[in-house]
Amino acid sequence: MKIRKILLLLFPMMVVAIVSCNNDDDGTSTTPPRDRQEVYDEDKVEIDDFLATHYYNYEDFDFDNPYSEANDSFRIVFDTIIPGETDDKIPLIDRPELKFKMVEDSEGIEYKLYYLDVREGAGNVVHFTDRVQVIYEGSTIPSDDVFEEIVNEAPLSLISVGSDYGIVQGLASAFTEFKTSTSFTSNGDGTVQYHGHGIG
Repeated sequence: MKIRKILLLLFPMMVVAIVSCNNDDDGTSTTPPRDRQEVYDEDKVEIDDFLATHYYNYEDFDFDNPYSEANDSFRIVFDTIIPGETDDKIPLIDRPELKFKMVEDSEGIEYKLYYLDVREGAGNVVHFTDRVQVIYEGSTIPSDDVFEEIVNEAPLSLISVGSDYGIVQGLASAFTEFKTSTSFTSNGDGTVQYHGHGIG
């Protein structure tokens, strides 16, 4: 008997809830995804412009002794070539360390992936199924807004396995062009200094 009363009370509420739902969200519109090839073609122009108008702090790196302890602490810093001030700097596009490879996405579109190979690394080869310990910064061009940054070494999976989500395909493809460190030193403050690692 009590169940009937409960059901009789619930039924009108369900009817009111169903009737009050409006399938028209008044003004909500969705923007359809753009064609990937079209977006890539636009982005490629911005990337090429960045490579032609920017340089990195290559003068701070000891190319004569690439695996020196001083180079183990080297961090790449990009800057703009300014006429009359820094126009003696070699643009990224003309640096021998700038390399590229073609990467195909799941829809069959080929992308030209640029990466800066300042130091390959002297340790083991990185495979696409590995987890890597890295420090990096991701920024947009041309605005140079930082959208992601890892300042202390953090392990990243290059592919997704179970609940462990991998990183974006382009970044994973770049990491496989470098090798791991050969050793490390504990700094005593909870941080570690790696030696002989890839820099790019």
